[in-house]
Amino acid sequence: MSVLWIVLAIVAAQRLAELVYARRNARRLLDRGGVEAGASHYPLVVLLHAAWLTSMAVVVPPQTQPNWWLLALYALLQPLRLWTIASLGPYWTTRIVTLDGAPLVTSGPYRYLRHPNYAVVCAEIAILPLAFGAFGVAVVFSILNAALLWHRVRVEERAIEGRRLLGGQGSREMKRSRLVPVLLLLAFVGLSMLLSARFALGQPSLYWLVGIACVCAMLAIAALEEKSEE
Repeated sequence: MSVLWIVLAIVAAQRLAELVYARRNARRLLDRGGVEAGASHYPLVVLLHAAWLTSMAVVVPPQTQPNWWLLALYALLQPLRLWTIASLGPYWTTRIVTLDGAPLVTSGPYRYLRHPNYAVVCAEIAILPLAFGAFGVAVVFSILNAALLWHRVRVEERAIEGRRLLGGQGSREMKRSRLVPVLLLLAFVGLSMLLSARFALGQPSLYWLVGIACVCAMLAIAALEEKSEE
């Protein structure tokens, strides 16, 4: 079995396991009186991630050797993902389910980022295709993901606004969290572009498209962070 298929199988298994865990948590929160927001766009989230993996399976030749540095960089994102899930515990879901009266989690990565999971996803969607030289996949799905997050974070911020005030999170905490995701994404994007340079030597136009797409995703997250503070 090729490295590509092994990696895609692992990522798909991870996503499915997360869906099972998230569904269980969402059901329990709803049973406790939780309210779901943004249910209409949730199928698009699932479709985006399924199409992202499928596109790599279709576009990338099975015997393509990866850029191991980029693959390692992708692997380094996973502890942050797990840290986010562990910090939220029973409140972690892939849907937007809010429970009135429950204070927001401010421990773990939430001490530094407003939306750590979304920051991880932005980096993952760009880096994994780049690791296999799939520049078109990185471009298209970085832009689609940024557009979807633009809507999703606005819905989420409206849903948890009351809980944020309940938790006493004032403007200083909000402002502190605004710049960190931008810097994190900038670091990941810059490093991934640097490491993927050898793939782009013969395709400079695609290289710059990838860079532009990643920067667009980064700016979208920055705008979302600023919008949520207004």
